[in-house]
Amino acid sequence: MNILLIANEHKDKDYTLANEIIQLVAGRACIFAEEKIKTEKLKNVTYIPESDYGKMDIFLVLGGDGTLLSIAKVASELKIPVIGVNLGRLGFLSEIEKDSLKEDIDLLLNKEFKIQERMMVSAKLSDGKEVSALNDIVITRENSFLKILEFDVYLDDEFVDHFKADGVIVSTPTGSTAYSLSAGGPIVDPSMDIMIITPICPHKMYSRTIIVSNSKKITVKNCSSDGTTAIVAADSQISGEILKDESVVIEASQDRFKLIRLHGFKFFSALHEKLIKKEN
Repeated sequence: MNILLIANEHKDKDYTLANEIIQLVAGRACIFAEEKIKTEKLKNVTYIPESDYGKMDIFLVLGGDGTLLSIAKVASELKIPVIGVNLGRLGFLSEIEKDSLKEDIDLLLNKEFKIQERMMVSAKLSDGKEVSALNDIVITRENSFLKILEFDVYLDDEFVDHFKADGVIVSTPTGSTAYSLSAGGPIVDPSMDIMIITPICPHKMYSRTIIVSNSKKITVKNCSSDGTTAIVAADSQISGEILKDESVVIEASQDRFKLIRLHGFKFFSALHEKLIKKEN
């Protein structure tokens, strides 16, 4: 088994936990790390360039959900399953906690796991650039906290609504517990294949979240009367901008994100444990 270790030193200071995992894996699997983070702090690991990621069997990610999201596009394109070790606050996507590290690594190396597939979305900007996301595509203001954006939203070629808002979130079911939830969107079972359109702070009393089939094409047009530029972010990473009268087109991606589950997965139990209990 070939494992690519993706470690976030901001979460794993001096790669302490990463080195512990390397020791647990030694002699049982081949473990590699990203060449771009080459450091003497990681011991007994082979560094590989991104061009060799396709030779891996598993991506093992140490960090929070943000670290896991950062590898989602590459992993989904290569069809390589991912497992996360939670070093963040919630770790909603992560499977392994530090206090069960040894037992869970044993399960992983013994291939005692199931793979859960998650829907992703892709977005095409007016300049032709394409990006994808596991959680969401967000269209929002570039840098002004005072200006309101105006959007026209279409499903396929059908006009849906005109929004005056701080932005629009198009999320997957996986992303329904992220920014979309904070903006008033619904919680959606991640096994579903739908897209969720949620305006951010809309200036209409009746503006509400819209849930649509993953077969639909969503077009969000920037029609701000004052010419305000909007930015497009894929999983919180700024990907481009749309000027006045330009659009971004969002669809379900053909790629699926493969998430390793060691203990099965009960969505609402995880929701209660990671979101509800931690807020009380």
